[in-house]
Amino acid sequence: MRCDLTSTAAVITLNGQAPRSEESAGTTSLLARSGGALGEISPDLALNIGDFGLGADSAVVLDYRQENPPVIQLVWRKPEPNTWVRCADTFEQFADMLGVDQNVSPQ
Repeated sequence: MRCDLTSTAAVITLNGQAPRSEESAGTTSLLARSGGALGEISPDLALNIGDFGLGADSAVVLDYRQENPPVIQLVWRKPEPNTWVRCADTFEQFADMLGVDQNVSPQ
Protein backbone atom coordinates (compact mmCIF):
# COMPACT_ATOMS: atom_id res chain seq x y z
CA MET A 1 0.00 0.00 0.00
CA ARG A 2 1.27 3.48 -0.85
CA CYS A 3 -0.12 6.82 0.23
CA ASP A 4 -2.41 8.68 -2.13
CA LEU A 5 -1.84 12.42 -2.30
CA THR A 6 -4.20 12.91 -5.23
CA SER A 7 -7.46 12.57 -3.29
CA THR A 8 -6.67 15.11 -0.58
CA ALA A 9 -4.55 18.26 -0.64
CA ALA A 10 -1.77 17.90 1.94
CA VAL A 11 -1.24 20.82 4.27
CA ILE A 12 2.52 21.10 4.76
CA THR A 13 3.59 22.66 8.02
CA LEU A 14 7.37 22.83 7.91
CA ASN A 15 9.17 24.55 10.72
CA GLY A 16 12.74 23.58 9.88
CA GLN A 17 13.58 22.00 13.24
CA ALA A 18 13.10 18.72 15.01
CA PRO A 19 10.81 18.89 18.06
CA ARG A 20 12.71 19.51 21.30
CA SER A 21 10.18 17.82 23.56
CA GLU A 22 7.29 15.40 23.29
CA GLU A 23 4.77 18.23 23.26
CA SER A 24 6.50 20.57 20.80
CA ALA A 25 5.05 20.88 17.30
CA GLY A 26 2.25 18.51 18.31
CA THR A 27 4.30 15.56 17.04
CA THR A 28 3.81 13.16 19.91
CA SER A 29 0.17 14.02 20.45
CA LEU A 30 -0.63 13.34 16.78
CA LEU A 31 1.56 10.23 16.71
CA ALA A 32 0.01 9.00 19.95
CA ARG A 33 -3.41 9.05 18.25
CA SER A 34 -2.08 6.68 15.60
CA GLY A 35 -4.63 4.05 16.59
CA GLY A 36 -2.23 1.23 17.45
CA ALA A 37 0.33 1.91 14.71
CA LEU A 38 2.77 3.73 17.00
CA GLY A 39 4.79 0.52 17.46
CA GLU A 40 5.59 0.51 13.71
CA ILE A 41 7.79 3.61 13.98
CA SER A 42 10.25 5.22 16.40
CA PRO A 43 8.53 8.41 17.64
CA ASP A 44 11.86 9.92 18.70
CA LEU A 45 13.06 9.56 15.09
CA ALA A 46 9.88 10.81 13.38
CA LEU A 47 9.60 14.47 12.39
CA ASN A 48 6.03 15.62 11.77
CA ILE A 49 5.99 17.69 8.56
CA GLY A 50 2.28 17.88 7.80
CA ASP A 51 -1.15 16.36 7.77
CA PHE A 52 -4.24 16.16 5.60
CA GLY A 53 -6.17 18.97 7.23
CA LEU A 54 -8.40 19.62 10.20
CA GLY A 55 -9.75 16.42 11.72
CA ALA A 56 -7.74 14.06 9.51
CA ASP A 57 -5.46 12.85 12.34
CA SER A 58 -3.24 11.35 9.66
CA ALA A 59 0.32 12.51 10.18
CA VAL A 60 2.89 12.86 7.41
CA VAL A 61 6.38 12.38 8.85
CA LEU A 62 10.03 12.08 7.91
CA ASP A 63 11.18 8.69 9.20
CA TYR A 64 14.73 9.22 10.50
CA ARG A 65 15.33 5.54 11.20
CA GLN A 66 17.22 5.79 7.91
CA GLU A 67 19.99 8.24 7.04
CA ASN A 68 18.03 9.65 4.09
CA PRO A 69 14.53 9.60 5.60
CA PRO A 70 11.53 8.52 3.55
CA VAL A 71 8.20 10.31 3.94
CA ILE A 72 5.53 8.13 5.53
CA GLN A 73 1.83 8.67 6.25
CA LEU A 74 -0.50 7.15 8.80
CA VAL A 75 -3.37 5.32 7.09
CA TRP A 76 -6.53 4.59 9.09
CA ARG A 77 -7.98 1.19 8.11
CA LYS A 78 -10.88 0.46 10.44
CA PRO A 79 -11.75 -2.24 11.35
CA GLU A 80 -8.24 -3.46 10.45
CA PRO A 81 -5.25 -2.08 12.39
CA ASN A 82 -3.92 1.26 11.21
CA THR A 83 -0.54 1.32 9.50
CA TRP A 84 2.19 3.62 8.20
CA VAL A 85 2.79 3.68 4.44
CA ARG A 86 5.62 5.14 2.42
CA CYS A 87 4.63 8.23 0.42
CA ALA A 88 8.04 8.98 -1.06
CA ASP A 89 11.56 7.63 -0.81
CA THR A 90 12.96 11.11 -0.04
CA PHE A 91 11.69 14.54 0.96
CA GLU A 92 12.76 15.84 -2.45
CA GLN A 93 10.56 13.24 -4.16
CA PHE A 94 7.68 14.20 -1.85
CA ALA A 95 8.11 17.90 -2.69
CA ASP A 96 8.08 17.01 -6.40
CA MET A 97 4.84 15.04 -5.92
CA LEU A 98 3.25 18.14 -4.37
CA GLY A 99 4.65 20.47 -7.03
CA VAL A 100 6.67 22.45 -4.49
CA ASP A 101 9.38 24.60 -6.08
CA GLN A 102 12.40 24.09 -3.82
CA ASN A 103 14.27 27.02 -5.42
CA VAL A 104 11.88 29.64 -4.06
CA SER A 105 13.31 31.77 -1.25
CA PRO A 106 11.10 32.63 1.74
CA GLN A 107 9.72 36.17 1.57
